[in-house]
Amino acid sequence: MAFRNLVWSLHKYISYFMFAQIFLWIVGGVLFATIPFESLVKGKVYVQQPSAVAIPNLSSILITQELQSLQSHTTAQGTGIQVRNLEGHSVWYDAQGQLMQAASKQQITLFADHIYQADDPLHSVNWLSESPPKWLGLVDEIGGMSGIWQAQFEDGVRLYFTDVGKFITVRTDYWLWYDALWRLHIMDYSNGEDFNNWLLRIISWLGLIFVLTGLVLSFNAFKRTMKKMQRKNR
Repeated sequence: MAFRNLVWSLHKYISYFMFAQIFLWIVGGVLFATIPFESLVKGKVYVQQPSAVAIPNLSSILITQELQSLQSHTTAQGTGIQVRNLEGHSVWYDAQGQLMQAASKQQITLFADHIYQADDPLHSVNWLSESPPKWLGLVDEIGGMSGIWQAQFEDGVRLYFTDVGKFITVRTDYWLWYDALWRLHIMDYSNGEDFNNWLLRIISWLGLIFVLTGLVLSFNAFKRTMKKMQRKNR
């Protein structure tokens, strides 16, 4: 009797934790399977990615520098060349090899309108000197970045650009809900990438104990049922 009570208590209290997490797993799974990932979550239906451009001929000053990488991008100011040195620091040049200055609000406005594919008008263009607070205290849609431009449209779609006007990413409310439920799904509330965190391990072991205690209780209930049937048949 004492053993059965212990098993029942374990099963009951663990079930409270398991119910909440299983509910989140199911809700997240339904959302992951229902919402189109590439088009709505990643926002590809809203944005036409700026086309790649060939790297123009630069001055000998750039060519002779010790570089880690050199990439060409379409920016709000036209062609921009991102030069990364061996220390990992980036410097931007225009197609003529001149240092690029920060993009203006008007340039960001025109560029955002150009790559945005839906019909909703532009609502606002803002310079974010600080990273916005996390949504629901959980989701940081720009990964803690600051010193960037945000262009928000009437439908809530948000485009982000670097200070020189290079397109960074698109964010939607679909993305926010997807990322929030993904973090709840894998139980990683920091960066949402750790599939083997300590909390998930604890819940996994609790889940195993929950199943085992359930089997024990089911077996005991089956035995009691069989004994009752035997008594009736006597």
